[in-house]
Parts: sequence; C-alpha cells; structure tokens
Amino acid sequence: MLSAGSGDGVQTRMPVRAAQGLIGQVTDVGRLASRVMLISDKLSQVPATLLRGAVPVIAEGRGDGTVAVRPLEVGQNPFRRGDIIVTSGTGGIYPPLIPVARVVRLDEYGAIAMPLADPARVNFAVVEQAYEPEVQANETRDVAEQR
Repeated sequence: MLSAGSGDGVQTRMPVRAAQGLIGQVTDVGRLASRVMLISDKLSQVPATLLRGAVPVIAEGRGDGTVAVRPLEVGQNPFRRGDIIVTSGTGGIYPPLIPVARVVRLDEYGAIAMPLADPARVNFAVVEQAYEPEVQANETRDVAEQR
C-alpha cells in the first residue's frame, strides 16, 4: 500500500520503483491511498531484458518473493547466476533499463531471480507515469469499443 492516491495524481498501471529497482505497478487507487502489485506477485509479468547480451525475457512473479525469468526464445537458457534483469520498455508501462532482479539459480525453463528492491526495506517509492501513455489510452478505447 502507498499513502498516495488519486488526490496526488496516482492512477492505475503506473510503475512503482525504489532507488534499488522496480517494485511493481499500481492496481487500485483510492483518494488517499493506492495498492501496488509487487513484481513477485503471481499475477505480475514484466517485459524485461537480460542486461548481459540484451536477450529479451519475461519476468513473472512466483508469489514467494522471487521472480521466474524465462527467455522469449524457447530452447535456450542464456542465464548465469548473478545476471541482472532490467525492464525492456516494451508493453507500455515500464520505462527501459529499470533494474528488476538478480538471477540466483537456474532451472530447466530459465532462471529464478530475487527482486533488487525489497518493499519491506524501502522507506519511500516513486510512482511514475506509464512509459507509453498512448498505449494505455488505446487499450482503454479498445475495451470501451468492445462493450
């Protein structure tokens, strides 16, 4: 939870980050407070890149405080223990090159990583505008057209 809400300009889908890296995105907004879905949440998916080699990956929350990192190209496992994962800038929410996580172990599908920003140890966070606001506007329009 953040002690900032719509009265402070916070909107859903805004990225939330700390000095150490990405924390998550705003999912619910009240007038005085907002709820943030952490990158380690099971519903979280972050378009990302392996910093070493710029391999495109997806970082998915596991619900246990860690993140599963999978390469977009099936059949290869480009990860090494200690690799840093950063946001890619695709998807319209997160700007590129925000630190996300560090690989702690490999598995048969990719790697398991620890988020670099620990929300339990962060005193303050920054809520940013979505990286590509026009993408959000287009998605809102598409949903309205479907109704």
